[in-house]
Amino acid sequence: MTAIAVRVRRTLLAGMTGYFALGLSGAGAQTTIDIGLMGPFSGPWAEHGKFMRIGAEMAVEEINRQGGIKSLGAAKINLVVADTGPSVETATNAAQRLLSQGKLTAFTCCFLSSFSLAASEIGERMQVPMLTFSYSDVLVRRGYKYTFRDSSGADFQVKAAADLLKKEAAKIGKTIRTAALAGDNTAASVAYFKSLAEVLPQSDIRIALNRVWTPPLADAIPVALAIRDANPDVVFLGATTFDDTVGIIRAFNATGVKKLALIGRSQEAARRAGVHSHHRPSADGIHRGRYPIRCRRPEPEGTDLHRAVAKRAPGSRCSWRICRRSLEVAVVTNAVLP
Repeated sequence: MTAIAVRVRRTLLAGMTGYFALGLSGAGAQTTIDIGLMGPFSGPWAEHGKFMRIGAEMAVEEINRQGGIKSLGAAKINLVVADTGPSVETATNAAQRLLSQGKLTAFTCCFLSSFSLAASEIGERMQVPMLTFSYSDVLVRRGYKYTFRDSSGADFQVKAAADLLKKEAAKIGKTIRTAALAGDNTAASVAYFKSLAEVLPQSDIRIALNRVWTPPLADAIPVALAIRDANPDVVFLGATTFDDTVGIIRAFNATGVKKLALIGRSQEAARRAGVHSHHRPSADGIHRGRYPIRCRRPEPEGTDLHRAVAKRAPGSRCSWRICRRSLEVAVVTNAVLP
């Protein structure tokens, strides 16, 4: 059991002993455990939400197919889904509706850090554990007892990225002296850029441009032109929507931006825009990199996981979001085992 699972388990069991005692009266009694899934299933981040739902549904189906939670009388997992919608306000309302039902054992949320921050406040108030892979370090620095994160945050990843970036550049005889930051104003990107602003100068990398927008990005051309004029050695892209990432890469091609190292989080969007390979030139000279800590190799074709994803989303490759959401449901399930 992972450290996260141990912590979640302790919190869950503290408030659920009586619930299970009532629900499992008699030998072989069977009940249902409700686990919530909040995600952006509509709006600019809906593509991410689709992958999240696929992963969660796959995990629930597998757990139930194997007999449910045997130590709880073969209790089955019931996934309760809620759409965050396109804004912090709609995400807050969705969390309020979902958690006010009083039936959830725990919930996972929400891809976008801004949404997860809002939902965690309600989860804390109602004492419903929340597990998230959202990026902002604020999530775990408020002293909340019911908020858990299963991934490294902005500070850790940026420090690792800066060291790795310089080492990799040195291997090919390059020196990184300047960088551009371009991304939206969601909580994850704000945390990302804040850490970069602190770490890059310590590595003797000057920030030549810091360009921020409110998603969705209406026109990527001005951003691309600003980056072209700044002429940085590397671009840290903090776009959180597929469309914004695709738009930026296509704007680079349209404005003649070439020979850049592009480091970003939306690998699926980069693939769709024509940047297929990792650390290899493509899309007219643009190089794509990814966070060294978040990097996940695509699941090879022909595996059970790949076939399951292809069945639910024809044409999609196995995204790390699918794998991560499956693991989160498994962690929550593992945590409720008495």
